Amino acid sequence: MSLDYSTQQLRVTFAELAFRSESIAMVLDQAMQELPAGYAANIADVITLLKDDAEKLRTLAGRTQDGFIQVLD
Repeated sequence: MSLDYSTQQLRVTFAELAFRSESIAMVLDQAMQELPAGYAANIADVITLLKDDAEKLRTLAGRTQDGFIQVLD
C-alpha cells in the first residue's frame, strides 16, 4: 500500500508525539528516583498517563490511511 503525503505526515506527527511523551516519561522516571516518596507517587501517575498517551498515539499512527484515521467497528 502506498501512502499519500497527508497520511505520511499524520503518521510521522503521531510517532513524534508518542516519542515526546515517552521521552518525558523517561526523564520523570529518573527524576522520581531522587524525590521523597510522597512526591514520587504523584509523578508515577503522570508517568503512567504519558506512557498510555504514547501507546494511543502509536495506535492512531498505525490506523492512519488516506490522510484519515480509520474508525474501528
